[in-house]
Amino acid sequence: MGKFTSVRWLNPEFYQPYFNVSTADIIERVKLSIKPIGGSSDFLSTVKDNPDLYGPFWILTTWTVLLSICVIIWDYLNVTIIVSFVI
Repeated sequence: MGKFTSVRWLNPEFYQPYFNVSTADIIERVKLSIKPIGGSSDFLSTVKDNPDLYGPFWILTTWTVLLSICVIIWDYLNVTIIVSFVI
C-alpha cells in the first residue's frame, strides 16, 4: 500500500471487522427489524453480538438515491406546471 500503511484508518483491513456479515445475517436482521420487539429473539440482542456498518451504509445510500430521484421528479413537475400556465 506504500505511504498509506502508517495511516491505519485508510487501510481496508481497518474496516473489515465492521462488514463481517453474511447474507443470512442480513436477511435475519431485515426480518427482525420489521418486528424488533417480541418473538423468539429481538433485534438489539442479535445485532449486539456482531455489529456491522453494512446495513447503515446501504440505508444511507438508498435514502440519498431516493431523495435525489424525488428532487429530479419535483423539478420536472414544477417546470411542466409552470410551462403549462405560461402557454
